[in-house]
Amino acid sequence: MRINKYRLTLITLLSISIIGCGYQLAGRGSFLPEYIETIGIPMFENETSVFEIEQLLTEQVRQEFIGRGRYRVIAGELGVDGILNGVIRDITISPASFTADQQATRYVFTLTASIVFLDMTTQEILWENPRM
Repeated sequence: MRINKYRLTLITLLSISIIGCGYQLAGRGSFLPEYIETIGIPMFENETSVFEIEQLLTEQVRQEFIGRGRYRVIAGELGVDGILNGVIRDITISPASFTADQQATRYVFTLTASIVFLDMTTQEILWENPRM
């Protein structure tokens, strides 16, 4: 039970840090066309055994778009200019450093996801990364 709580805490903290530094819209500009004002970000799919990670990751991605202040973000797919879909494919947690007693003190957390941003006006994929 203690290991599960520790893993969940690690996943939470590392997910937030991954989102904070790896999944930001670079710079002050945007790769999105000007007419995209409303973005639908439905709940990501979770293909892993990690409970509720899709809720945490989806919310962090939504907050990143909201934080830019330029977009209205909704959880659905109706009435939007663009849709960001994600599938969490894999999560691994591996010990990275140990105490003298061989107790793990640091972990490497790796989350792999497939992300697609679809322009609903043109029905074109604007951005895709199948193994992010």
